[in-house]
Amino acid sequence: MVDEVMSVWKGQEEKYLAHGAPHVTQIARKPEGVGAELKAAADGETNIMLSLDIMEGKERQRVKKYSDVGSEDTAVCLRLCEHYFASGRVIHADSAFSSVRTCLAMRKYGLHFMGCVKTARKFFPTAYFKSFEDDYGCGGEKKRGGWNLVQSNKDEDGNEHDPIYGLAWYDRKAKFIVSSCGSTAPGEPSIRKRHKKKVENNDFVTRVWHKFVKRPKMVEEFFSCFSNVDIHDHYRQGSFEMERNWVTKKWYHRIFTTVFGICVVDAFFAYKYERQMSAEEAKDFTHFLGRLAHQLIFNIFLNQGMVVRRHEDMKEDIEKVSNWNSIHEQHFFCN
Repeated sequence: MVDEVMSVWKGQEEKYLAHGAPHVTQIARKPEGVGAELKAAADGETNIMLSLDIMEGKERQRVKKYSDVGSEDTAVCLRLCEHYFASGRVIHADSAFSSVRTCLAMRKYGLHFMGCVKTARKFFPTAYFKSFEDDYGCGGEKKRGGWNLVQSNKDEDGNEHDPIYGLAWYDRKAKFIVSSCGSTAPGEPSIRKRHKKKVENNDFVTRVWHKFVKRPKMVEEFFSCFSNVDIHDHYRQGSFEMERNWVTKKWYHRIFTTVFGICVVDAFFAYKYERQMSAEEAKDFTHFLGRLAHQLIFNIFLNQGMVVRRHEDMKEDIEKVSNWNSIHEQHFFCN
């Protein structure tokens, strides 16, 4: 899954200086809308972050690798997924990166692509798909959950290529997907929880039910990992909150907290995946943080203590560390 991450930095922007952030971006829709912007790719099965690409302003972005493809979003996807070229993996991308051009570029480098098209509609038959939108849902002849599929074998210059597909899924609002793979066989329905309050015996009672919207497997696959980077961000910024708790004006400290937070959340997802934890157990991220902090503080890797303050007048501290090591070794061999 390809998406974007914000590393919060509320200092004065100083571009390309040794003591200044590479670039500071303002994105109003983000929970923390001012900071260094990082594009990210995460594993669709485990949610573990795989690669990052920092945004450095227009001039710097123009000289980065793959900048000649004609689209900044396509170049970002290629840089993030470069390690997986020719592997045949499927890249699921956020709407900010999804376009026909990106899909074709991924095919060129041996990757499949699946993305939700919203604004980058060039060469995508949006108008054709929208002409069927009124046929589905309330007031239409068909129920929600229907779909329409088209196929293309030629690029913008008329050159033939392996087929790519455009799919419209008619939910409450039509959703458009461009893809180079997938199946339109019936998939698991989308389940929507609904609730309504009513009065029974002079008491308010909440009635809960579920609405099922059918969808093809292509749509099911896309939405199964569509929000993985956002979920990762919620753990890092909503629960861990290291960026808010470490007050600093140094941009590299802020970048460090972001990357460290990513590593911690990755460790949690790896722990959950390896242990095959249930959904209930996996939710306790706070408990995992407490255990991780304790093990990092009392880290005895290779049974070696560490003296943090290296001054000549710290002989007492050195003796304490030596004593602690010997006590620990005795305890260790007793077990």
